[in-house]
Amino acid sequence: MLLILSPNIINAIDIAEVVLNTSSLTSRESIIRDSLEVWGYNVTIIDTANVNYSNLSAYNTTVVLYQVELDSSLIDSLISNGKGVALIYSAGIAIGGTWNHLSSGSSNLFIDNNNAFLEGYGLGTNSYQCDISGYTYYTTTPQSGWTVLGHVGTGQNSVLYREDNGKGAIFGYDPFYYAP
Repeated sequence: MLLILSPNIINAIDIAEVVLNTSSLTSRESIIRDSLEVWGYNVTIIDTANVNYSNLSAYNTTVVLYQVELDSSLIDSLISNGKGVALIYSAGIAIGGTWNHLSSGSSNLFIDNNNAFLEGYGLGTNSYQCDISGYTYYTTTPQSGWTVLGHVGTGQNSVLYREDNGKGAIFGYDPFYYAP
């Protein structure tokens, strides 16, 4: 379920994927890169050591998978200047607020707001199910400007969205276990 990265959501050709180590992608980073390339995107891998506005602003969209050296002001700048930012798995921690994770029983997504990339799903729908043994990241205190679209449990906001010239999306589920 890579719905936040699907071609009908991302209006981009060139995407930067921020990774932990460019010489050896993790299996999760490879899943994201491979999916984007199958959909026809040009993916450039950028090491966390090279993350700054001038590097990332050259791309239509930036995809970040892990909690890395990325701060909320950089994310805000990209979105405010018309860029897309997808924060997947633990990367949402970068926007600030209180974050935690679940390691079991976290395979459900309940829809609170069916706008943005969850358009068409019914409210309250348990729309995402798979056998997850990885973590699901969530925030109990969404930051200003971010709209909660879905949760994994009461008060455990795992899917968020922001639009301000550009678009931001947070999907706290582990991509290693995404269902097709």
